Order: sequence, then C-alpha cells, then structure tokens
Amino acid sequence: MAESPASLTMQEQAHEDIIITNPNVVGEGNLKDLSTDVLTDSGDVSPGKQEDKPTAKVPILNRIKGVSLFVFASILASTYGGFVKYMDTLPSGEVVLVTCSYAACLIGLFISFQGHSVISFPRKKWVFLRCALASTALPCKVWSVQNMPLGNATALIFTSPIMTCVLARVVLKEKINLFHVFAIVVGLTGIILIARPSFIFPSEEAEDYPLWYNIVPLITALSLSLAYVCQRHIGSAVNCFVVTFYGLVCQSLAGILLQAATQSSYVNPSCYTFR
Repeated sequence: MAESPASLTMQEQAHEDIIITNPNVVGEGNLKDLSTDVLTDSGDVSPGKQEDKPTAKVPILNRIKGVSLFVFASILASTYGGFVKYMDTLPSGEVVLVTCSYAACLIGLFISFQGHSVISFPRKKWVFLRCALASTALPCKVWSVQNMPLGNATALIFTSPIMTCVLARVVLKEKINLFHVFAIVVGLTGIILIARPSFIFPSEEAEDYPLWYNIVPLITALSLSLAYVCQRHIGSAVNCFVVTFYGLVCQSLAGILLQAATQSSYVNPSCYTFR
C-alpha cells in the first residue's frame, strides 16, 4: 500500500530536523554517507550498508627501512654468536646474565629519558609471551654455539625464517608467494655455503658431538619464530624499546636459571684473554 503524500512530507521534515538539531549526524565529509542511512519509525537514523574500504598498503620506504633493520639485526646476532664462541670458557648462563643485564640497564635509561611507561601499556599478555619465548631462545643459542661447531649451530639457528614463514601462513593467515619462498631458499643456501656445517660438508677436522645437540639450536629457531609471530601481533601498539626492555629482563632471569641448572660457578673473565 503506497504511503500518502502527507506522510512522506512528515518523514522528510523529520529527517531535516535531525540533520539540523544533531550536528554529529552531518560532519565534514559525511553528507554523502547520510544518503545511505535509514530513517526508522521512532525518528532515529540507523546506518545503512557501507562498502568495505581496502586496507592501505605499507609505504615502500617503510618496507625498505624494515628490511634494512632486520638485516642489521641479523648481522649483530651473527657477530654476537662469534663472540660467544670465542668466550667458550665462560659458562653459558653467565654470558646470558651479564650481557642481558648490561643491555637492560642501557635500554632502561633510554626509556626513562624518552618518557615511555614500562607499566601502562596494552597487550601485556602478548608482550610477556614474546619475552618468555625470547628467554628460551637466547640461552639455547648461547649453549649451542659454545658446545657445537659454529657452522652447525649457525645453519640450524637460521632455519628460523622457514619456520616463521610457515607460522605466518598458519597463525597470522598472511599470504606467502613464490618470491618469499625463493628468498628464503636463497638466503638459507648462502648461509650453509658460508658456514659449511659438518653434517653437509664432512671433514676430518670436524668436532664430534652427540646427535641430540642438534635439537638445541632447532629449539632456538622455533622460539625465535614464535617470538616474531607474537611481535607481529603486538605491532606498533607497544613501544619497541619497552618490549626489548622486558625481553632483556626475562633473559637475565633465564641466565640465572641456566647457571643454576648447569651447576656452574661464576668465572671472572680476564680483561686481556678469553683462553
């Protein structure tokens, strides 16, 4: 049954009254969206169906910056592994405790200087889960580097990108294309050719060690991959230095636990020689 012209006029007048009396209905740039709203019998305006807006792509400069920082972090991690191998006379727990405690103090000073809060921040559960995973990865990495050939430990630890790629597809539902697979294969091949692990390039001078030692660097790789997934979920909601600070504090505690578990006594390192 068609509505009378009088009822249509009353609805149009009510619609105009809402626009005039409610400035929140029509804002700057919202006049076009109001045409899709539905006027109910009670005089309220209910939003109509809105089209989904496409998600914005990450700017190319941000991508370059992110890749550059990740490459720089990988170089520092490899350098750290070399120094740890050179300090093989020191207990693994002591190395983790001293290095992480020192770094935590520096990051803490920087955070206080910048004015960031280490108490009030969102997604605390994800932050502490990431810290727990990092606290598992670092002691395992230090132990494997000290007790295994450096090439073997490095090759197994750097399987982390493969695990991260799989977890990103399964957990985060991110798209993985052939370029990602190609980049991972090329990178891992380069690492193997440089590190020359003895289980791929056997030699008479290779160190003998129990087969189960290979599990420890694989635990490192898996823990790092899970930590990357957590960091991806945290995103930019939490300042990166706050996440790093808590990670270093947790890793310092892990160093104490590793020192106690291995029943190692504290060794005072020489300022001139490590051997």
